[in-house]
Amino acid sequence: MLYRLRDAMGECIGGMGEDCDSRLLLFPASFNAAFRELDRCLTELKQLEPVLHWHVRAWYVDCGWRQEAQYRYVITGGKRRKVAAGWRMVPVRHRDARQETAQQAVRRLVGSYRFERVHLKDLQQAAGDTADIA
Repeated sequence: MLYRLRDAMGECIGGMGEDCDSRLLLFPASFNAAFRELDRCLTELKQLEPVLHWHVRAWYVDCGWRQEAQYRYVITGGKRRKVAAGWRMVPVRHRDARQETAQQAVRRLVGSYRFERVHLKDLQQAAGDTADIA
């Protein structure tokens, strides 16, 4: 859900994007109860632990992606050649972001996330899982 938070916030009414931060009334219906609870937890984390908040945002939310060429080596005629084998997506993060600190912040978020407030269907939709709920 943290990876998808930026996209969900980008759908704010009026295209205000990041200016919407905690103004939940401006969010569209796709910003469901699961995202609202995550936003509440992030706001609480920002007030209590600003360093942890920065790392979790830099590592997960503000993460960009770029394509990187993949190569494989083929031996033909006794010579080794580098041949293009496709592309892969590589995450691009702020150079000061640390995964260990971001993981610590995620543990804090999980501790303060109130799962009883959120329906399972909202969690699956927010996480991008389109499978039907049994």
